[in-house]
Amino acid sequence: MQKSSQAGAYQYIKENRMSILSKIFGNKPSDETAQEPRKLSAQEKSEGAARAIYAKDKVYVPLSAMQADVSEGTGIPYIGRLKDGRTVLYLFETYEAARTFSDGQDGALDGIGLVGALDKADQFNNLNNVLRVAHSLGIQLMEYRGQDGEHFECALSWLMRVNGAGSMAASREKMDALSIGTDAKLPLQFHPIAIVGFSNPYKVTPARAEELFKQFTNVEDDELLDFFAGNTPQENVLLIGLVEKYSADLAKSVKYIVWNQLAEQPLFVGISRKEGGLYARDGYLYLFYTDRFQHMGPAGCHPVSGKEAVLDLVRRHELKGIALTDGLHNMARFENDVIFQDGE
Repeated sequence: MQKSSQAGAYQYIKENRMSILSKIFGNKPSDETAQEPRKLSAQEKSEGAARAIYAKDKVYVPLSAMQADVSEGTGIPYIGRLKDGRTVLYLFETYEAARTFSDGQDGALDGIGLVGALDKADQFNNLNNVLRVAHSLGIQLMEYRGQDGEHFECALSWLMRVNGAGSMAASREKMDALSIGTDAKLPLQFHPIAIVGFSNPYKVTPARAEELFKQFTNVEDDELLDFFAGNTPQENVLLIGLVEKYSADLAKSVKYIVWNQLAEQPLFVGISRKEGGLYARDGYLYLFYTDRFQHMGPAGCHPVSGKEAVLDLVRRHELKGIALTDGLHNMARFENDVIFQDGE
């Protein structure tokens, strides 16, 4: 009788095991439909996006045209200002999107794309460091634009808190001025960020200068025009300075050739940053053949429609001539008896 009862109990458990376990542990029988995963709240989605952005291996950041060193190829992040006055740091998933944005913020200088890469493997220029510095400087917002139209904007302080990151204390000894939009300034301690794909064709090395001078001394008279036409404007300006050390008359002939070959070169007149008028020194109007260094050199610049317009300015302002330069490196003065030819 006892064995029969045990067998019956065993059979009951065997047949009803899942139902019994469900009552004991809250488990559902295998033949019941499982619940769908819980949907994330809006806050959870935002926090997930913030963590995903913070963890990216590489992002791109537009750089400030006002603070870029376009001679050596470095810059600091461009900080925008919204209509309500809040400041924002922009980040992009792709270089192309960052370049398009940068060019639209008056950042295109002589074709340079003012964009830097923030790489997690870089000791200094990584996203973590840039965000920490920006946060310590009081930048209020971060805006991220992804490759597939993803657009995420949040308070920078919230982004740092979600990712458990702290601010970076700013060193007063190393502070400088950071342009915000067009008029505001903030102290900065951003580490210089390399401009992606940068090159400086206007920097003539000492070795190249020596080579130019040797070529000049050996060139035949009937090859002079082709020789100077084959050089860049900055190489010819530097060469004028070298020749002037030995012969003023020879230098004048070189200037005549170089001036006549400027017809196809885009030109910019110097503009005084303080007064807003023409920039002239010692009676010579500054004339640039690139706008690349206008934020680094002694003056801003404004495009001018050819040499005739330049001559008209020199004439009307009764100047001695023009000072041809890229705005940062070498400069050569062209006197009026060189630039005004054939009774102009």
